[in-house]
Amino acid sequence: MAARRPANRLRLKRILLALMLSAALMAAGASAGAGDHENFPVRWSASLGLQSLDDIERCQRQPLWSAAGIVLAHKWRYSGIGKAHQPVGPRRIVSCADYWGADHRLYKTASQSDHFLLADFAATCVALRALKLARPARQSFIAELRLDEAAADALPAMLDIAVNPAERDEIEQAGAKRWSWRQLRASRGAVLISVRRKHDSAALFEWTRGKSLVEFLARGDFNGDGIEDLLLHISQWPGYGHGAKVKALLVTRYRRGAVMQVLPWPLAKHSS
Repeated sequence: MAARRPANRLRLKRILLALMLSAALMAAGASAGAGDHENFPVRWSASLGLQSLDDIERCQRQPLWSAAGIVLAHKWRYSGIGKAHQPVGPRRIVSCADYWGADHRLYKTASQSDHFLLADFAATCVALRALKLARPARQSFIAELRLDEAAADALPAMLDIAVNPAERDEIEQAGAKRWSWRQLRASRGAVLISVRRKHDSAALFEWTRGKSLVEFLARGDFNGDGIEDLLLHISQWPGYGHGAKVKALLVTRYRRGAVMQVLPWPLAKHSS
Protein backbone atom coordinates (compact mmCIF):
# COMPACT_ATOMS: atom_id res chain seq x y z
CA MET A 1 0.00 0.00 0.00
CA ALA A 2 2.81 2.37 0.93
CA ALA A 3 4.52 1.64 -2.42
CA ARG A 4 1.51 2.94 -4.37
CA ARG A 5 1.42 6.37 -2.72
CA PRO A 6 4.13 8.04 -4.89
CA ALA A 7 2.34 6.83 -8.03
CA ASN A 8 -0.98 8.19 -6.75
CA ARG A 9 0.63 11.53 -5.90
CA LEU A 10 2.17 11.74 -9.39
CA ARG A 11 -1.19 10.93 -10.99
CA LEU A 12 -2.88 13.61 -8.86
CA LYS A 13 -0.25 16.20 -9.87
CA ARG A 14 -0.83 15.36 -13.54
CA ILE A 15 -4.59 15.77 -13.14
CA LEU A 16 -4.16 19.11 -11.37
CA LEU A 17 -1.75 20.35 -14.08
CA ALA A 18 -4.21 19.28 -16.79
CA LEU A 19 -7.04 21.13 -15.04
CA MET A 20 -4.91 24.26 -14.64
CA LEU A 21 -3.88 24.15 -18.31
CA SER A 22 -7.51 23.71 -19.38
CA ALA A 23 -8.60 26.64 -17.21
CA ALA A 24 -5.80 28.81 -18.62
CA LEU A 25 -6.81 27.99 -22.18
CA MET A 26 -10.47 28.74 -21.43
CA ALA A 27 -9.50 32.06 -19.85
CA ALA A 28 -7.35 32.94 -22.84
CA GLY A 29 -10.20 32.08 -25.19
CA ALA A 30 -12.65 34.15 -23.18
CA SER A 31 -10.21 37.05 -23.16
CA ALA A 32 -9.71 36.85 -26.94
CA GLY A 33 -13.48 36.69 -27.48
CA ALA A 34 -14.00 39.76 -25.30
CA GLY A 35 -11.31 41.61 -27.24
CA ASP A 36 -13.05 40.86 -30.52
CA HIS A 37 -16.13 42.67 -29.27
CA GLU A 38 -14.45 45.64 -27.60
CA ASN A 39 -15.51 49.04 -28.91
CA PHE A 40 -13.16 51.44 -30.62
CA PRO A 41 -14.04 54.69 -28.82
CA VAL A 42 -14.63 58.01 -30.57
CA ARG A 43 -11.36 59.97 -30.56
CA TRP A 44 -10.52 63.45 -31.83
CA SER A 45 -7.58 65.78 -32.36
CA ALA A 46 -6.65 68.36 -29.74
CA SER A 47 -6.80 70.94 -32.56
CA LEU A 48 -10.61 70.88 -32.31
CA GLY A 49 -10.40 72.28 -28.80
CA LEU A 50 -12.95 69.84 -27.32
CA GLN A 51 -12.81 68.47 -23.80
CA SER A 52 -15.68 66.08 -24.54
CA LEU A 53 -18.30 65.48 -27.23
CA ASP A 54 -20.73 67.42 -25.07
CA ASP A 55 -18.70 70.55 -25.91
CA ILE A 56 -19.58 70.45 -29.61
CA GLU A 57 -22.74 72.57 -29.43
CA ARG A 58 -21.02 75.18 -27.27
CA CYS A 59 -18.01 75.18 -29.58
CA GLN A 60 -20.21 75.82 -32.62
CA ARG A 61 -21.65 78.94 -30.98
CA GLN A 62 -18.35 80.39 -29.77
CA PRO A 63 -15.75 82.23 -31.87
CA LEU A 64 -13.53 79.65 -33.55
CA TRP A 65 -10.74 82.15 -34.09
CA SER A 66 -11.06 85.79 -33.05
CA ALA A 67 -13.96 88.16 -32.60
CA ALA A 68 -12.92 89.85 -35.87
CA GLY A 69 -13.97 86.79 -37.84
CA ILE A 70 -14.31 86.89 -41.63
CA VAL A 71 -16.42 89.56 -43.32
CA LEU A 72 -18.58 88.47 -46.25
CA ALA A 73 -20.62 90.75 -48.49
CA HIS A 74 -23.01 90.60 -51.42
CA LYS A 75 -20.32 92.53 -53.30
CA TRP A 76 -17.24 94.61 -52.58
CA ARG A 77 -17.20 98.22 -53.81
CA TYR A 78 -13.96 99.76 -55.05
CA SER A 79 -13.32 102.90 -52.99
CA GLY A 80 -10.09 104.28 -54.48
CA ILE A 81 -6.41 103.55 -54.90
CA GLY A 82 -4.79 102.38 -51.68
CA LYS A 83 -8.12 102.01 -49.91
CA ALA A 84 -9.80 98.82 -48.82
CA HIS A 85 -12.84 97.68 -50.78
CA GLN A 86 -16.09 98.47 -49.00
CA PRO A 87 -18.61 95.66 -48.31
CA VAL A 88 -22.17 95.96 -49.58
CA GLY A 89 -24.56 94.06 -47.33
CA PRO A 90 -21.84 92.76 -45.00
CA ARG A 91 -22.13 89.69 -42.81
CA ARG A 92 -19.49 88.75 -40.25
CA ILE A 93 -18.65 85.06 -39.72
CA VAL A 94 -17.29 84.50 -36.23
CA SER A 95 -18.71 81.11 -35.20
CA CYS A 96 -19.89 77.96 -36.92
CA ALA A 97 -23.44 79.05 -36.09
CA ASP A 98 -22.77 82.19 -38.18
CA TYR A 99 -21.35 80.08 -40.99
CA TRP A 100 -24.35 77.74 -41.14
CA GLY A 101 -26.73 80.70 -40.97
CA ALA A 102 -25.29 82.41 -44.07
CA ASP A 103 -26.38 81.70 -47.63
CA HIS A 104 -22.96 81.29 -49.24
CA ARG A 105 -24.40 81.62 -52.72
CA LEU A 106 -25.09 85.29 -51.95
CA TYR A 107 -21.92 86.25 -50.13
CA LYS A 108 -18.30 86.69 -51.21
CA THR A 109 -15.00 87.24 -49.45
CA ALA A 110 -12.94 90.39 -49.99
CA SER A 111 -9.81 88.53 -51.16
CA GLN A 112 -8.33 85.18 -52.10
CA SER A 113 -6.64 84.94 -48.71
CA ASP A 114 -9.98 85.46 -46.96
CA HIS A 115 -11.45 82.81 -49.24
CA PHE A 116 -8.81 80.36 -47.99
CA LEU A 117 -9.53 81.32 -44.36
CA LEU A 118 -13.24 80.78 -44.91
CA ALA A 119 -12.58 77.35 -46.45
CA ASP A 120 -10.47 76.39 -43.43
CA PHE A 121 -13.20 77.70 -41.12
CA ALA A 122 -15.85 75.76 -43.06
CA ALA A 123 -13.88 72.49 -42.92
CA THR A 124 -13.72 72.75 -39.13
CA CYS A 125 -17.46 73.47 -38.90
CA VAL A 126 -18.30 70.51 -41.16
CA ALA A 127 -16.05 68.28 -39.04
CA LEU A 128 -17.68 69.38 -35.78
CA ARG A 129 -21.15 68.68 -37.15
CA ALA A 130 -20.12 65.21 -38.27
CA LEU A 131 -18.32 64.46 -35.01
CA LYS A 132 -21.54 65.13 -33.08
CA LEU A 133 -23.04 62.03 -34.75
CA ALA A 134 -20.03 59.74 -34.26
CA ARG A 135 -20.38 56.62 -32.11
CA PRO A 136 -17.91 53.98 -30.88
CA ALA A 137 -17.13 51.35 -33.54
CA ARG A 138 -17.20 47.57 -33.10
CA GLN A 139 -14.53 46.85 -35.71
CA SER A 140 -11.67 48.76 -37.34
CA PHE A 141 -9.57 48.33 -40.47
CA ILE A 142 -7.84 51.70 -40.03
CA ALA A 143 -6.51 51.35 -36.49
CA GLU A 144 -2.96 50.69 -37.73
CA LEU A 145 -2.95 53.57 -40.25
CA ARG A 146 -0.18 56.12 -39.68
CA LEU A 147 0.69 59.34 -41.46
CA ASP A 148 3.85 58.13 -43.16
CA GLU A 149 4.90 57.39 -46.73
CA ALA A 150 2.75 54.24 -46.84
CA ALA A 151 -0.34 56.37 -46.16
CA ALA A 152 -0.15 57.69 -49.74
CA ASP A 153 -1.06 54.15 -50.89
CA ALA A 154 -3.93 53.81 -48.41
CA LEU A 155 -5.53 57.25 -48.65
CA PRO A 156 -7.95 57.71 -51.59
CA ALA A 157 -7.47 59.79 -54.74
CA MET A 158 -10.42 61.91 -53.58
CA LEU A 159 -8.11 63.35 -50.95
CA ASP A 160 -6.80 65.69 -53.65
CA ILE A 161 -8.44 69.11 -54.08
CA ALA A 162 -9.32 70.34 -57.56
CA VAL A 163 -8.41 73.86 -58.67
CA ASN A 164 -10.56 73.77 -61.81
CA PRO A 165 -13.45 71.72 -63.33
CA ALA A 166 -11.09 69.53 -65.39
CA GLU A 167 -9.18 68.49 -62.26
CA ARG A 168 -12.47 67.87 -60.45
CA ASP A 169 -13.52 65.41 -63.18
CA GLU A 170 -10.10 63.77 -63.09
CA ILE A 171 -10.25 63.25 -59.32
CA GLU A 172 -13.80 61.87 -59.47
CA GLN A 173 -12.82 59.40 -62.20
CA ALA A 174 -9.82 58.26 -60.14
CA GLY A 175 -12.14 57.86 -57.15
CA ALA A 176 -14.52 55.69 -59.20
CA LYS A 177 -11.56 53.44 -60.08
CA ARG A 178 -10.66 53.20 -56.37
CA TRP A 179 -7.23 54.69 -57.04
CA SER A 180 -4.97 55.65 -54.18
CA TRP A 181 -3.71 59.17 -53.64
CA ARG A 182 -0.28 58.12 -54.90
CA GLN A 183 -1.76 56.60 -58.08
CA LEU A 184 -3.59 59.84 -58.89
CA ARG A 185 -0.47 61.91 -58.31
CA ALA A 186 1.66 59.50 -60.35
CA SER A 187 -0.78 59.84 -63.28
CA ARG A 188 0.14 63.56 -63.28
CA GLY A 189 3.86 62.86 -63.11
CA ALA A 190 4.15 63.82 -59.41
CA VAL A 191 6.41 61.88 -57.03
CA LEU A 192 6.27 61.90 -53.22
CA ILE A 193 9.50 63.51 -51.98
CA SER A 194 9.03 63.47 -48.21
CA VAL A 195 6.59 63.13 -45.34
CA ARG A 196 7.22 65.30 -42.29
CA ARG A 197 5.25 64.62 -39.14
CA LYS A 198 3.87 67.76 -37.49
CA HIS A 199 2.51 65.83 -34.51
CA ASP A 200 0.87 62.45 -33.89
CA SER A 201 -2.17 63.24 -36.02
CA ALA A 202 -0.81 65.54 -38.76
CA ALA A 203 1.88 65.38 -41.44
CA LEU A 204 3.07 67.45 -44.41
CA PHE A 205 3.31 65.48 -47.68
CA GLU A 206 5.67 67.14 -50.14
CA TRP A 207 5.31 66.14 -53.79
CA THR A 208 7.28 67.25 -56.84
CA ARG A 209 4.15 69.29 -57.59
CA GLY A 210 2.80 70.93 -54.47
CA LYS A 211 2.37 70.15 -50.79
CA SER A 212 -0.50 68.78 -48.71
CA LEU A 213 -1.02 68.96 -44.96
CA VAL A 214 -3.14 66.00 -43.80
CA GLU A 215 -4.58 65.80 -40.30
CA PHE A 216 -6.57 63.04 -38.60
CA LEU A 217 -9.33 65.09 -36.96
CA ALA A 218 -11.32 62.22 -35.48
CA ARG A 219 -12.01 58.48 -35.51
CA GLY A 220 -15.33 56.77 -34.87
CA ASP A 221 -18.36 55.20 -36.52
CA PHE A 222 -19.97 58.07 -38.43
CA ASN A 223 -22.52 56.13 -40.51
CA GLY A 224 -23.82 53.51 -38.08
CA ASP A 225 -22.40 50.39 -39.76
CA GLY A 226 -20.18 49.49 -36.80
CA ILE A 227 -16.94 50.07 -38.74
CA GLU A 228 -14.45 52.72 -37.63
CA ASP A 229 -14.20 55.72 -39.99
CA LEU A 230 -11.65 58.51 -40.23
CA LEU A 231 -12.35 62.24 -40.40
CA LEU A 232 -9.62 64.14 -42.26
CA HIS A 233 -8.66 67.79 -42.69
CA ILE A 234 -6.63 68.53 -45.82
CA SER A 235 -4.84 71.76 -46.77
CA GLN A 236 -3.25 71.77 -50.22
CA TRP A 237 -0.80 74.11 -51.96
CA PRO A 238 -0.78 73.12 -55.66
CA GLY A 239 2.44 75.01 -56.33
CA TYR A 240 1.57 76.54 -59.68
CA GLY A 241 0.08 79.95 -59.12
CA HIS A 242 -2.93 79.02 -57.00
CA GLY A 243 -3.52 79.74 -53.34
CA ALA A 244 -4.14 77.05 -50.76
CA LYS A 245 -7.26 74.89 -50.86
CA VAL A 246 -8.88 73.26 -47.83
CA LYS A 247 -11.53 70.63 -47.18
CA ALA A 248 -12.68 68.01 -44.71
CA LEU A 249 -13.21 64.41 -45.82
CA LEU A 250 -14.76 61.30 -44.26
CA VAL A 251 -13.15 57.98 -45.28
CA THR A 252 -13.12 54.31 -44.29
CA ARG A 253 -12.24 50.83 -45.53
CA TYR A 254 -13.66 47.34 -45.00
CA ARG A 255 -10.50 45.23 -45.19
CA ARG A 256 -6.90 45.83 -44.21
CA GLY A 257 -4.56 46.83 -46.99
CA ALA A 258 -7.33 48.21 -49.21
CA VAL A 259 -7.42 51.76 -50.55
CA MET A 260 -9.77 53.80 -48.40
CA GLN A 261 -13.03 55.06 -49.83
CA VAL A 262 -14.92 58.30 -49.28
CA LEU A 263 -18.15 58.24 -47.29
CA PRO A 264 -21.04 60.66 -47.71
CA TRP A 265 -21.44 63.07 -44.83
CA PRO A 266 -23.93 61.94 -42.17
CA LEU A 267 -25.61 65.35 -42.58
CA ALA A 268 -26.39 67.88 -45.31
CA LYS A 269 -23.02 68.73 -46.80
CA HIS A 270 -22.06 72.38 -47.02
CA SER A 271 -19.55 73.43 -49.63
CA SER A 272 -16.11 74.41 -48.32
